Amino acid sequence: MTKFINTIKSRCLLIFLTIIICVLAPVVLTGCSRQKIKSSVNDLVDEFMDSQENNFDEILLGLPYVYIQTQNDELPVNKVDYVNCSFKITNTEDEMDSFTIDLKDSLEVKDSVGIRLRGNSTMNLDKKPYRIKFDKKQSFFGSEKNKNWVLLADYLDPSDMRNYTAFELAEQFENLDFTPNHHHVILYLNGEYQGLYLLTDHIDEKKGRVNVEDDFDAEIDTDFPFMLEITTDDFGMEGIEGVDWFNIDGFSPIEIKYPDADERGDTDTVYNYIYEYMNAVVTLLKNDNQAVDVSFRTEPVLLHDLVDEDSLIDFLLVNEIMGNWNSDFRSIKICKSKNGKLKFGPVWDFDSAATPFNGWLEGHVYDLSIANEIFTKKSLILKGWLSIDGNLERLYNRFMEKRDCIIEVVDQMFDYYKYIAPAAIADAVYWYGADGALKFKEQFEFLQRFLLARFQLLPELLMQL
Repeated sequence: MTKFINTIKSRCLLIFLTIIICVLAPVVLTGCSRQKIKSSVNDLVDEFMDSQENNFDEILLGLPYVYIQTQNDELPVNKVDYVNCSFKITNTEDEMDSFTIDLKDSLEVKDSVGIRLRGNSTMNLDKKPYRIKFDKKQSFFGSEKNKNWVLLADYLDPSDMRNYTAFELAEQFENLDFTPNHHHVILYLNGEYQGLYLLTDHIDEKKGRVNVEDDFDAEIDTDFPFMLEITTDDFGMEGIEGVDWFNIDGFSPIEIKYPDADERGDTDTVYNYIYEYMNAVVTLLKNDNQAVDVSFRTEPVLLHDLVDEDSLIDFLLVNEIMGNWNSDFRSIKICKSKNGKLKFGPVWDFDSAATPFNGWLEGHVYDLSIANEIFTKKSLILKGWLSIDGNLERLYNRFMEKRDCIIEVVDQMFDYYKYIAPAAIADAVYWYGADGALKFKEQFEFLQRFLLARFQLLPELLMQL
């Protein structure tokens, strides 16, 4: 705490000036009047000045706080081994959402909590993302109780808004069955300030999440539930090929998230079913939806027999609106309930969205011209599906149907901006240095302009596919 306050206090004037700039400068979204901006400036400046007269830390008190204390101050160093810890969340709008779980002697005892790293490339960055595992199911902000939760660092996104906005947008698309809960919090780990984090769901098969977990018998059933992730081997695949993940020619690696190998019984029946199912989907996408034979159906199948295309449309649109180049080849989460069709979603991994490939950390200068392209244009999923007659029109019509919802989400960004700006600026200064506040301002403004440009340009871009 002391280290954080001293670091930030030394830059008080910079932050004070930046708050004024950050609120005055953004492009005015639909419905945002000059008076509204002026009022926003006054509110933020007053809040900042009041905090300086009392306690600097008060500027951040509009957000919930999460305090994690590990046993012997040990820090998590990988995404396999959990470190025993306590967990406390305070300053929530509803007192019922605040709770404390004390440090236990072991992760094996009742009501224990563990923390580990998560992610691939992101876990090697300065600001670490974390996975939290509770022995007893917990609920945050009214969500379904679950044991596993995530703290996203969003270090690749100085605006702190890309994942949040994508989740807000996805909630407007009802064919995506589940969108992660998402709440910004301020994290302290072992008494040290860590900055602004997005507290969200761990993506799993459980109730209240993807919700495909079901009973099955590998020796009797002919249809099985599963949850997969189309990913990349850039960071090395975990587990065993042919058990935990598989390749299909011309496609990214596919990781089996559920069911685990030990849940499938003693035979290869479930794995073979998943592989055959996905191989059929990929074959249909590659071959203009020419019917294929599968062992689990009595008649040849087409794409609509295997895939919930309404979920595919909504998944594609959310990723395209956000300019998510990741969705071209990785972080594509798909699932299937028992006796159901393959569904796309939930959406995930937007911290590099609305950027050139590799994003701002590689020194790229942001150019709004990137709003004038299709980000999933190389994707077999998009190309294959659009090759089917009538699907381009379906995609276009769905976008036009949702235009009002899209612009409403973009409009609401301004109000949310005021809510997180002080904490986001403090986070940016802490992690990126003296010019961090400017990075936050530039990134937030760019994201606003990008989304407004997408709103205008995407109909024409879709018709050009």
